[in-house]
Amino acid sequence: MLVPITYWVILITPFVGHLCYSPSLQSTLAKGTQINATFGLVLYDDLYNWETSRFRYAFASHNGRLPGGIFTRVSAGYFEQTQYGIEGHATKFFFGDQLRFDLNLSLTENKFLDTPPGRRAIDKNHFSYGLKATYRYQPWTTDLSIHYGRYVLMIRGTRYFFNDSLMRYLSVFS
Repeated sequence: MLVPITYWVILITPFVGHLCYSPSLQSTLAKGTQINATFGLVLYDDLYNWETSRFRYAFASHNGRLPGGIFTRVSAGYFEQTQYGIEGHATKFFFGDQLRFDLNLSLTENKFLDTPPGRRAIDKNHFSYGLKATYRYQPWTTDLSIHYGRYVLMIRGTRYFFNDSLMRYLSVFS
């Protein structure tokens, strides 16, 4: 079954703007296995002046559950931010969903699925990882998270997140 999902990305300042319509297709191939593809249709762009309509990402992923209640996901393909490769994710919940631990691993390189004219991807492989702990305060539906890891371009550090049910959030990187 193909499930079309659409996104509108609008970024407008008093001087420049970028309007993009991004239809997405998702389909389940087998139990836990999905394919995803998103096309970015640029309607207006005087912000970047190089953006063209093109495929943004296309990847396959498989979700599973290991013994002990550990949820996993392995994905391969072209991801956002011009990353091409493979990534894995594992999640374990404690006390219902009040405390959660996540582990991310990825081995990617910069590569466009459909290279925009005049653009060149950075020629560098990336191994990144992350360990995240999240505490959910149920009465306010609020999450507090600490994420330590090595990110794209070999930046290592800690990120602190706060978000609530009204979609307000604060993210600090150190």
